[in-house]
Amino acid sequence: MLNRIKHTLIDDSKVLLGPNVALLRLAGLYLPAGRGARTACLLLHALGTVFIVLQYVELYFISDDLHLVVLTLKINMASTNVVMKAFCYLVFQRRWRELHDYVTAADEAERARPAAAAAVRRYTALSRRVTAAFCMFSVFTGFVLVFGPYIKWLSERYLDRVPAELMGPVDHIFQAYVPFDKYSPRGRLIANIWFAMGALYGCAVFTAFDVAAVVVMVFLGCKLQLLAARCERLFAPAPGGDRFWETVREVHTEHVMLIKYSKIFNSLISPVMFLYTLLCSLMLCTTAYQITSMPMNITEKILTVEYLVFGVSQVFMYSWISNDVLCKSQLAMQGVYHSAWTDGLGAGARAGARREAAARGQALRLLAGQLAAPICFTTGPFADLTLANFVNILKGAYSYYTLLKD
Repeated sequence: MLNRIKHTLIDDSKVLLGPNVALLRLAGLYLPAGRGARTACLLLHALGTVFIVLQYVELYFISDDLHLVVLTLKINMASTNVVMKAFCYLVFQRRWRELHDYVTAADEAERARPAAAAAVRRYTALSRRVTAAFCMFSVFTGFVLVFGPYIKWLSERYLDRVPAELMGPVDHIFQAYVPFDKYSPRGRLIANIWFAMGALYGCAVFTAFDVAAVVVMVFLGCKLQLLAARCERLFAPAPGGDRFWETVREVHTEHVMLIKYSKIFNSLISPVMFLYTLLCSLMLCTTAYQITSMPMNITEKILTVEYLVFGVSQVFMYSWISNDVLCKSQLAMQGVYHSAWTDGLGAGARAGARREAAARGQALRLLAGQLAAPICFTTGPFADLTLANFVNILKGAYSYYTLLKD
């Protein structure tokens, strides 16, 4: 049965992106062709959006309790980003699929080249590790969100040894408006089931979108390295004879396509990352304020710190890999200069050889100039998605924290 589910979800034609497309299908982002299944996925996202709107509605009813307001705002910021990611993927579904088709085709082309076998194994293994790490972290965070109130209640009862008659009921998983009495025993159970479903939906969308985006960035960076490596072998002896001009044409064409789809990818994630970085700063601020300025037992602090680490690690992963792509794009042109161009362009005695050497030299200069084009992903129109910007996010969160604390 598990093999049947795996075969249904994972597209064997997508060697690199197969697990990521499976996650997108599980999250309802990769819309199926069937009309009924497509409607069910859209209904799922509509319910998720309603759930998040109800979280903001609840702020009106709890505005007198600062602790609940801070806790709800912290969750709402992450929830807002979930809606943004789902909206981005669903609205621009055709462009995302076009991007995935390009990555799949380019990956298959590299797998067909024996010289790229080691690099292909490395970036495939890295993509699998990133996917597994995101999934495990997301599962753990979902567990903390859903069972956090129950863990807190048990820790107060058995670790803090609070008398049974002084113990209150289990807290709600989230603070969101529901059209019934959520403080009665039955209403509390129904509300927590509804909130748990919302938490699972959010974790699924977060994980599927982030992993797919990060793996695409990993591939783009490794593709740049492979292009540079092929430039280094421009003058290497080939079994079929001199392949200089053929290799130059291939590298030129593939780099043009790489730049094209890098721009498409940036246009898809830039608005999401702009909102993400802004909300992440506020989320880090409210979480730090909650830890340092509000009464919490040790269990609550551990659960809150885990949520804080989850938010920071996601932004760091984006910033780190995006920064890596930028560095590799700036170094790609060095492949031309690391080739044996001094020997390959040696002028011969014949006029034809001299003309050929001059033409090759001009082609190398043009190719080096093209490969020098930087690939930089952005967070909206204001900042680049780099490690330096990640540090600025942390600084901004600390500034918000000091203002809130004072």
